Amino acid sequence: MKKILWLVIVLLLASLLYFKYKDYTKYNPPTYFNYTINKAIDINYHNPKVVKEYFENAYKIGSFARQLWAIKGVDINFISSENPDFINSYSYYQSLVVNTQIIEQKLVLSSELKKKGFSNKEIELIEIEGGNPKKIEKEKAYKTLLQLNNLTSGDIGQEVWLLQKQLISMGYKIPKDGLFGNETLIAVIDLQKKNDLYPSGEIDLATIKALIK
Repeated sequence: MKKILWLVIVLLLASLLYFKYKDYTKYNPPTYFNYTINKAIDINYHNPKVVKEYFENAYKIGSFARQLWAIKGVDINFISSENPDFINSYSYYQSLVVNTQIIEQKLVLSSELKKKGFSNKEIELIEIEGGNPKKIEKEKAYKTLLQLNNLTSGDIGQEVWLLQKQLISMGYKIPKDGLFGNETLIAVIDLQKKNDLYPSGEIDLATIKALIK
């Protein structure tokens, strides 16, 4: 009789623990249900609606997964489209994740382009026209360096300083003092020779193009 009583007690305790565990798991879903926000995104993207959609989708992903977990006891990450009971839920969840990842890539790219000096307007044009960021970057640099046209040995000023800065970025060991002296002249001539240009030592349009290769 005692054995039966103990067995009943054990079974009751096991049942109690089981339901306690069920309640715990129901209200404490896995943390990986949350979509991790990428810190590298551009939150000042040219279209604020896209940023808003990204954050809303990130919330929806976690919320939907937790809801399915709480109501059905199902982990959306471990069911497939072959499961007829959850095919709609699975399709919705996957499309939501993919769409969010696409938006994320766009926002990360925007952030990277801004680090290179692109404005929101320029990034928008790149997206609309399918432009090549590197090509546009070169075009911007060319327009900036146009002010160097006709510089020659002996010149002094901001334009010479900009020329020296560009040459230094290309690996030339010259002073950055705004004076078109002998060391700067030698660097310009070397650049012209390497690009099959007449080594005049003067800055012309062809030399400016060579400066941004």
